[in-house]
Amino acid sequence: MMDTVRRYAVGDHVTFRQIKGLDHLNGRVLKISEKGEEGISVKVVSLEDLPVDHGDCACEHKYGSGWLMAVNKPVHKTYRCFRESLSTMDFDKYHMIDMRKFEFGPMHLHGFLRALLNFKSANNRLPKPGCDADADAVFELAQGLGIELFGAPIFSDENADKVKRLAKTSGGSLSAMASIMGGFVAQEVTKLSGKYTPIDQWLQIDFLETLADEMPTGDQVAATGGRYDGTIAVYGKPFQDKVANLRAFVVGAGALGCEIAKGLCMLGAGTGSNGAVSITDMDTIERSNLSRQFLFRAPDIDSFKSTAAKRAMLAMNPDMKIEDYTEAVGPATETEQLFGHDFWDRQDVLINALDSITARHYVDSKACLHGKPLLESGTTGVMGNFMVVLPNITACYRDGKTLEDGGQIPVCTLKGAPYEALHCIMWAIEHETDGSIKKLFELLPVELQRYLTDPAGFLGQINLKKSNEFENYKDKLEFILEALELGDIDTCFSKCVKWARNKFDILFHHPAAQKLHKFPPDAVLEDGTAYYGGKRKCPAPQEFDPNNSYHVWFVYSAANLRAANFGVRPLRIVDQTSLSEFLNLVAQVEPLPFVPEGGAPAGLVRMPSGGLEQTDETKKHVSAEEIEALVAALQVEDPHGRLQACNVHPQKFEKDDDSNFHVDYCTAATNMRALNFDIPLSERLEVKLTAGKIIPAIQTTTAMIVGFVMMELCQIVQGRDTPEDFLEAAVNVGVPDNSQIFCPAEPKSLKTDKLYKTEAIEMADMGMELVLLPPDATTQTVIFVEQPTLSLEETLAAVVSTLDPEGEHGLQIGKVMGGAGATLWFDLPKFDDRKGLTMAELMMRLSLIHISEPTRLLSISYAVFCLKKKKNDKASSKKYQLTY
Repeated sequence: MMDTVRRYAVGDHVTFRQIKGLDHLNGRVLKISEKGEEGISVKVVSLEDLPVDHGDCACEHKYGSGWLMAVNKPVHKTYRCFRESLSTMDFDKYHMIDMRKFEFGPMHLHGFLRALLNFKSANNRLPKPGCDADADAVFELAQGLGIELFGAPIFSDENADKVKRLAKTSGGSLSAMASIMGGFVAQEVTKLSGKYTPIDQWLQIDFLETLADEMPTGDQVAATGGRYDGTIAVYGKPFQDKVANLRAFVVGAGALGCEIAKGLCMLGAGTGSNGAVSITDMDTIERSNLSRQFLFRAPDIDSFKSTAAKRAMLAMNPDMKIEDYTEAVGPATETEQLFGHDFWDRQDVLINALDSITARHYVDSKACLHGKPLLESGTTGVMGNFMVVLPNITACYRDGKTLEDGGQIPVCTLKGAPYEALHCIMWAIEHETDGSIKKLFELLPVELQRYLTDPAGFLGQINLKKSNEFENYKDKLEFILEALELGDIDTCFSKCVKWARNKFDILFHHPAAQKLHKFPPDAVLEDGTAYYGGKRKCPAPQEFDPNNSYHVWFVYSAANLRAANFGVRPLRIVDQTSLSEFLNLVAQVEPLPFVPEGGAPAGLVRMPSGGLEQTDETKKHVSAEEIEALVAALQVEDPHGRLQACNVHPQKFEKDDDSNFHVDYCTAATNMRALNFDIPLSERLEVKLTAGKIIPAIQTTTAMIVGFVMMELCQIVQGRDTPEDFLEAAVNVGVPDNSQIFCPAEPKSLKTDKLYKTEAIEMADMGMELVLLPPDATTQTVIFVEQPTLSLEETLAAVVSTLDPEGEHGLQIGKVMGGAGATLWFDLPKFDDRKGLTMAELMMRLSLIHISEPTRLLSISYAVFCLKKKKNDKASSKKYQLTY
C-alpha cells in the first residue's frame, strides 16, 4: 500500500489488486466499517490501517506489494411518471446546469412547458410562428400556473419577453435540437442495462440566446412548403438565405464528420449560388466503421470516407454543392498547395471533426491566421465537448486543455516504475520511451534518412551548447551509428534479427539487472521500510529463452519491423520449418554482456538532514564529450554518394493492417515489459484498442455533441461575434448527478494583460521587466510580410522593423524553424550561405517540402517579447524565435 494516501468514507467499498502474501484478498469487495479519527473518513496508508469487514479473510501472512481501489456499488432509484412529474413543481428535481441563466432557470422552463401543453390542449395546435396573440396567450397561462401553485407570478417583465419568444418559435423544428434530444433520450434507453445512472427526472436546456435580437416578422417566418420551414419558423427566411450561401470546410469524415455532414444537409448549407461545403478525409472506410458512421454502407468499404460522405449527402440533399478531398490537412504536407491561402480565405466557417491533436492545432492556427471562426468538438465514450474559436476575440483551441489531455501517465512511471498493464502498453507506443514503436521505427528512422541525405548538414545542427538536448542527440546519433555498423542501409534479414536480439537485451535485461545491482530485492530504506512494495515493483531481468513464446515473438516482430524500415523482405513464421529457420538466425546472435554501473544508488540520495530524497531514476546523464565522439564517428567520407542513394522507410503506426507487424510488436513489447515487472499480461485486442487510441464512439454522444455544434453554427451565421453569445461545454452522460451532466460556460475571452504572467514574475525576480512586442500581442498575433520575393535577411529585417520600429529594444531573431521541425540557427556558418535565399527556398531546404508559387509570407508569433533591465531601462540582448 506504499505511496497511496486516500480518504474513504464509512460505507465505501474497496477491492485489492496484486496483493502479495494475501492472494485470497485480490478481487474481494470489502466495506469500510469504522470511522476515522475525524469521524467521517478513513486515511488509508497500509492494509493494517484499513478497518474493513473482511469476514473469513484471516490476515496471518506477511504481505508485500499491492494496492486497493474504490468499487462502485448498485443504487436503487425511483421516479414519478411523466403526468405526475409534469403537474408538480418539485424544486429538488430541477438542477441549475447553466448559471448564466439564473433569472430564467429550470422552474421557469417547466412553467413554460406546462403552459404550452395547456395551450395545445385547448387549441389543438401549437402557437403560430411569429404570432403575438398566441404568444400572449401562452404567457397568461404560464403566469396563471405560477399564481395557482405559489400564490404569486413567477415571471418578471423581462422573463415575459422570453416566454413569448419561446412561444413564437415553438411551432418550428430544428434538426440540431432533434440531434441533442435524440442523443440524450437514446442514451437514457441504454441505461436500462444498469451501466450508468439515469437522469434524475428532468434535465432542461434552452437556446434562447440563439434567437435574433429582433424577432422575425410574420412574413419572414411564414411557411413556404419547403423542407426548411421548421428552421424558418424559428429564425426566419433571411437566416435561411445566409445558410444557403454558407461556405464551410469540414475537416474529417469519421463519426463526428458524418454527423456534421448530416447536420449541414438538414440545415441546407451550401445550397445557394454562393455557398459550398468542402469536406476532406484521407482515410478509407473499414467494416468496423459502419456501426457508428451512419453515412456509410457495406458497398462503401475501402472507399474514401469523404467521397462516400459526399454521395450520402447528395442523396439527402441534392441541392448542395459539395467539394470532396482525400488529402490530409496538416503542417509540412503536400496539401499546403491544395489548401492554400485562397482556399482558407474563401471559407466562412471551419468545422473540425478530427481525432489528431496535431491536425486540430494546425486547423486552429489557420483559423486564427485567416480570421475564420472555428467549431471544435470531440467525444470520448460517454463524454464529449465542444467549443467555438473566434479569432482575436476568444481563446483558441491551443490555449486550453482537451479531453485527450486528461489521465496522462507520468513519463517517469512509464520509463521506470510501471505497475499496471496499461503502463506497459503505453510504454510500447509512447515516443518518449526507449522501446516504443513510434521512436524505434518511425522517429529515429526519419533522423537516419535526414543524415543519409545530407550528413554534414545533419551533424552541423548539433549544438553542444544545448545540454538539455544531449539525451535526444545521443539517441539519434547512436541509432544512426548502429545502422551503419550493422550495414542495415543495404542489409539482409539476418542483420535485422541481430538488431532485434540486441534490443531484447538492451530493453529487457540490462535495465532490470542494473536496477537490482543498485537496489537488491531485500533493499530497505533508512526507516526500515522495504524499498520494493506497493506500486514499486521489483524488476526481473529477462534472459532470452527460445522456448519462451513471448521472448521469441518480440524478436520476431522487431526484426520484421526493422526489415520494413530498410525495404528488406520479411520472414513470416507460418509453420515449423519457418519457425526453425528464424530460431536458427536468432541462435547465431551472441547475447550482449551486461556491465553494471557503479556509484551511489540513483534512487536514494542522502540529504544533510539525514533524510532521503527520491530522484528520477530514468534520467540519462549525457556529457558533451559523448556527443562529440558520436559526431566524430559519423563524419564519414562518401565520395560515391552511396549514403544518399539509400532509402529508409519510417513506419507510421497502422492498427488495422494485421500483416504489418505493428500491433504484433506493441503486444510483444507490452508483455515483455509486463514480465519485467510481474504485471499481468495483455491480450492482443486490448493492446490494439489502446495503442490505436480506440475508444468506442458512442453514437448517442456523437449525435448530441454535433447537435450543440450546429446550434453554435446558427450563432455564427447570424454574425454574432462576442464571447457572451456563444457556448462551450463538457458533457458527460455517464455521471449520476444531473448538475454534472452538462457543464456550460462562455468561451474564454482573449485577454492580453495576463499573457506570459509566469514569465513576467520570473523576470521580475531577476530584476528584469517583460515587454510585449507588439504591445498588444496575444497568442494569435500575426505578422504579415506581403513580399514573397524578399531574401531571408530582408524578410527578418521587415519583421524586426514591424515589431520594434524605433529600434529601442535591440531585437534580434535567433533561428527560423521549418514546418518539419528543421531549424536554421543564425549563429552558425550556414546562415551566411542562406541569407540570400527567399523564404520559400529556405522552407524547401529546411522542411523538404515543395513550394511552387508562394503568394505571401505569414508569421505567427506566440511569444514575441523583449526583456528590459529595470536599472537603466536599456534593452537586454535577447534572441527571438519566429515560426513561419
